[in-house]
This record gives sequence, C-alpha cells and structure tokens, in this order.
Amino acid sequence: MLLQGYSDCNDARYLKTDPTFKAILGRTEGDPDLASQPTLCRLENRITRQELKAMIIYQIEKWLESYKTVPNEIILDFPNVKIKLRADSGVAIPRFFDFLEDNTIQYAIALVTNKRLVKKNEPFIETAKRAFNRIQNKPRLFHAVIHDVDSWKKTRRVIANAEVMAEGTNNRFVVTHMDDEPQVIYDDFYTQRGDSENDIKELKLGCHADRLSCHKF
Repeated sequence: MLLQGYSDCNDARYLKTDPTFKAILGRTEGDPDLASQPTLCRLENRITRQELKAMIIYQIEKWLESYKTVPNEIILDFPNVKIKLRADSGVAIPRFFDFLEDNTIQYAIALVTNKRLVKKNEPFIETAKRAFNRIQNKPRLFHAVIHDVDSWKKTRRVIANAEVMAEGTNNRFVVTHMDDEPQVIYDDFYTQRGDSENDIKELKLGCHADRLSCHKF
C-alpha cells in the first residue's frame, strides 16, 4: 500500500477488494478479500516492548557487522557533551531562555521582527541598500546588538541580518547565548535547523503523516 501511495490503513477499506492488489499477491478477483483496516491496525499496534528491544538489538548487530573485526568494547561516555539548540520564533519565550541559560545550553532562536529591532538595524539596511544599488545583487550584512525586553530578566545578545533585494528589505533577528561571530552563528548554526524541518516535511509528504488515522502508531 505504501509503495503505491496509500499511506493509511483506512485505505484498506477499499483496496482489500482491488483486483490489482489481489493479483500482486497471487489471488484472483473471486478469492477472499485482502486484510481489512482493523486487521492492519492491529498489526501496527501489536509490537511489544520486547519486540521493539529485539529490533534495536538487530540494528546494533548489523552495525557491528560493518566492522572487519568486531570491537571488544564500546564506550559511550557523554560527561562533557555540549548541548546546542536552534529554533524559530515559536519558542522565543523568556522563561525558556532562562531555562537554557541556567542549564548552560547554548542557543540561537529567532525573534519576531519589531520596530525596536528594526531601528537598531537601520544603519546596516542603509549600507545594504547602497551595496545593492552598486552591485545589483543581494548583500547580507550581519552584526550583533545588545537588546533588552521588559519581560527579560537581563539584556541579551541579538544577531541582526540586514538584506536588500529587488523585492525590498529584509530584517532578521536571532537571540543567542553564543559568542561566535554573528554570521557564523546565523549561517553555520541557526539556519541549519532547516535540515530537521526537511526531515519532518519528508515524513509528512512522503508518508502522508498528516492523514494517518492511527495516532498511537
């Protein structure tokens, strides 16, 4: 079903009698119907914890087989791992910033554009306009400002991006707890969050995850 673009067990309600699907499985049109929606739903939900554990062990075994010589010991040790978080403005919540900083988690989170931030970015927008008029190509200027909001417990560093293109100007702002250069934070870290968004998009569009009826699965 999945290979033919039918992502949901509800589709089996109609496909169980489909002559083509029956022929693929070596049945004739007059043979008993294929699995129904309830049958497939039970199949999806019958996986137990033990079976899930067996799947994990199988994957580990296949990974070990990738070595010419199986290692005698594998050490998983993460005492000094640094956690970094990047996200859009949907999680730009003061209490969340406090939590990340209290737990020494570095972050780069987009801020909703507002008049105060745009005002701080105006000199760079003007510089970008002059550059655009000269080269007729989109310039991108980055700088960092110290920004304060009434709901924040303290001032924070904000990366500002000034862009000018034929369609107009573009102001982008990212609040961060990182000390790297502004463009490095923006281009090499913050914008890479798009990879995860593409994975979500693949799940939604490729597997039609937005129309699966079995929420438990």
